[in-house]
Amino acid sequence: MLRIAKFLTALFLLLDFTAEGAIAKNTLLRGRVQEPVSGKPVPFTSIYFQELAFGVATDESGSFSLETAYKGMAHVTISCIGYQTLDTLVLLEEKAQLLFSISSLSYSLDEVVVSAREAVKENSVSLIGKTAMKHIQPSSVSDLLQLLPGGQTSEVNMSTANFISLRQAGTDINTSLGTAFIVDGSPMGNDGNLQNFYSLGSSAATARLTTSQGIDMRTIPTDRIESMEVIRGIPSARYGDLTAGVVKIELKNGETPLEARSKVDLKNKLFSINKGFVLPRNGGRLNVDTDYTLYRPDPRSELTSYKRITLSGRYENNIRLKDDVSLVYKFNAGFTGSFDDIKKDPDALSKDDYLKNSYQSIKLTASGVMRFENHWVRSINYNAGIDYTADKLDMVKRMSLGGTIPLTTLATEAGIYNTGYLPAEYNSALIVDGNPVDVSLSLEAKSEWKPGSMFHALDYGINYRYTKNYGDGELYDALMPPFSATKSSRPRAFSDVPALNKLSVYAEDLITWEMADNWTLRLQPGVRATTLPGMHGNYRMSGKFYFEPRLNTRLTLPHFMLGDKKITLAFTLGAGQMYKFPTIAQLYPDRLYFDYVQLNYYASNPEYRYANIRTYVEDPTNYSIEPARNLKLEAGIVLTAGNLKLDVTFFHEKMNNGFSTGSEIVNHNYTYYEAGSVQNPFQKPDLSEFISTQETITTLYSRTMNDAGVHKTGIEYTVNFGKIAPLYTTVWINGAWFDTHYFQTSNQFYSKPNHVINNRPYPFVGVYDYNGSNANRKSQFNTNLNFDTHIPLLQMIFTTSIQSMWFESRQTDLNSGLPAAFLDTQGNRYNFEPSMTTDPVLRHLVDTYNQYTFLKSETAMATKVNLKLSKEIGKNLLIACYFNNILSYLPEYTSVYGTKVNRTVTPHFGAELNFKF
Repeated sequence: MLRIAKFLTALFLLLDFTAEGAIAKNTLLRGRVQEPVSGKPVPFTSIYFQELAFGVATDESGSFSLETAYKGMAHVTISCIGYQTLDTLVLLEEKAQLLFSISSLSYSLDEVVVSAREAVKENSVSLIGKTAMKHIQPSSVSDLLQLLPGGQTSEVNMSTANFISLRQAGTDINTSLGTAFIVDGSPMGNDGNLQNFYSLGSSAATARLTTSQGIDMRTIPTDRIESMEVIRGIPSARYGDLTAGVVKIELKNGETPLEARSKVDLKNKLFSINKGFVLPRNGGRLNVDTDYTLYRPDPRSELTSYKRITLSGRYENNIRLKDDVSLVYKFNAGFTGSFDDIKKDPDALSKDDYLKNSYQSIKLTASGVMRFENHWVRSINYNAGIDYTADKLDMVKRMSLGGTIPLTTLATEAGIYNTGYLPAEYNSALIVDGNPVDVSLSLEAKSEWKPGSMFHALDYGINYRYTKNYGDGELYDALMPPFSATKSSRPRAFSDVPALNKLSVYAEDLITWEMADNWTLRLQPGVRATTLPGMHGNYRMSGKFYFEPRLNTRLTLPHFMLGDKKITLAFTLGAGQMYKFPTIAQLYPDRLYFDYVQLNYYASNPEYRYANIRTYVEDPTNYSIEPARNLKLEAGIVLTAGNLKLDVTFFHEKMNNGFSTGSEIVNHNYTYYEAGSVQNPFQKPDLSEFISTQETITTLYSRTMNDAGVHKTGIEYTVNFGKIAPLYTTVWINGAWFDTHYFQTSNQFYSKPNHVINNRPYPFVGVYDYNGSNANRKSQFNTNLNFDTHIPLLQMIFTTSIQSMWFESRQTDLNSGLPAAFLDTQGNRYNFEPSMTTDPVLRHLVDTYNQYTFLKSETAMATKVNLKLSKEIGKNLLIACYFNNILSYLPEYTSVYGTKVNRTVTPHFGAELNFKF
């Protein structure tokens, strides 16, 4: 890694020296950012030029300078904490002097944005600013997704893990796992999570696990967030290890007033506080915050709860290294504690049962950007982060076995073992201790040049990720295990599991072509290549590079006038290939142990008891596993006509090798000893004294496979009609049509355990070319009509949202019910012929369905009205409240089964106070 970093740095410098003459014709830009009335400078403001894919920051006097080869009109975004974000067009020409005015965030401004905006610099990107976040009154990032096209307001359940869903009807783990979360340039990771204990046996426990499922959004509070981008389309090549999209979060940095927030509703209690300081003597800027959240799904009960505690700090400073070289550097430190607590009712029979799931993460990040003037390499960005997590599941479960059950041996090798007996009832204590460590390093650079009429903004770099779990793993008393099943796990130290290394390089060019007659074409081709160094050679992925070509384009036509309205029109196209690499849990699963009771001789005299077990060991590792691959295609149109803005995108995504849990079949032989055949019951017997028979059992076990298919097709749309001035109201609509097909591409094995032939287990396992439970198509279409009423004189914003789900449908893929083949107890495979459906034994392999199975199930339209109010009182207090489902229209409809369906919805509401000093 060090050699590669040195090589890349040398390459940057070489390019700099060889291109020294290419920057002689650069345009020198100087400018200033100030407040509009007082003219007071606004220091430490971010100024981003979209065509340059580059930005600068103002100094203490609010001034900035920049040299660039680009000339012409450019989109500029000016943002600063506590100020309204400004998007504007400027003309970049020789010795340009730019002056920008931005206003402090206040509801007394004429324009306040409380919705998500579609980005100009990238296709299919939603921007969510601080004002919109405050108006939503969120408890976590989960609440903000309602602002995306296709999103709807709902009451988020924080008693279960919250996973993201993008561009789809329904949910699946490949979308949530395939969405990258980037916080201040550093990726969040969950690939080292191994908390998936095999025999947890509790839906309450599994609902809180996040192993191989993605980021739990409950752990990300919103009060420390300054802005959030959600890339739904084809992301830049600088983002990798993903298939669905990117959630890019920028935290508060720099000087901010003391802000405190208190939110209360029926299930939530939240308190947060934030403050940013300017340290004396050019000591930089420090921003600190803390957050506490308590959630109870049933406000009347304290038995189940979720708690979140966070504390973080961010320091930044800037120095001038040379006349033409400056450095902005940052250090971030954060703690997140996330705690699930479930207890049984003290009056219940199993009152000792409880579950505690604690997630405590400490993350440290050092990052910075070195900017160069008069150099071909315009900037070098670095980011180094380490995330250490103490992930602990603590569970006590009352085991009532109801019989004489032999104790499962803890042997880790196949063989025959004598063992004892489990108590009829006992409390089993289980601890699953995980300590994932995620290290990320990145070195990136930007360059630019302008040959002829084309301007090129280059972005290239190298990324490295190291993921390892140093936990103790599963800990429990071997004499009182948390399971009594034939198939189980054994205690395994997570620290024995190998580490996962990912090394990526990427290059991307943002090309702006100012064509004749004011036509503008923007091309963004890029490619990313990733390999997994250090991976064992048995894996198919070992030594391979996975390439991800991506392209985004935008063609902007010359504007024209239609009456008194200025019309602009742009067309967008995008295509890209993305890979999500397997997690540690998917790459290195624990071995599975099959313990068959050969003899269960439970004599009244404990000294004569005899239990004998045959143990088999199976390795579920899939050495052929590969990264999930998603191909994305999209096309869109962006139209503005006066105050009207229309943004429509059609997309299609095709994933055929997503991760799934598939079945493997194995045959095990063991000897069955008849306990009642003992000759002398008054002494401890020998195995030879029992009548025995040889048995063969066919069993299935699970392993990770690449056979999950997810095809997404849809249309996302946003229409902003502008402000109706006499009513102080902005009207806008967003929504989406999603059609998502879920399926599996490989054959599935199913046993028929409910069938017994001659008092023996069913002897065959069916092989099917379909998966009835996972093969289905889901569709939905929704519209959100929003009225944002903003009265500056009253410093108030009132939003009325009419959310309509016009239909939701689900249809299971048609299949014949016939297996493609079947296996006997010896593992022999036979083709299944249609004539076998009448065979008295083989006919049980045929799946039968009722008349409704393959019919499309549709839900009638549902309309709900939500209200949100935000009101500033003076300069220091903001009160906000929401009333969701205050009105609803849920007409009765007839289901696919011919029954009448009546629906109801429960209104819920909440309020919060925000203090600023």
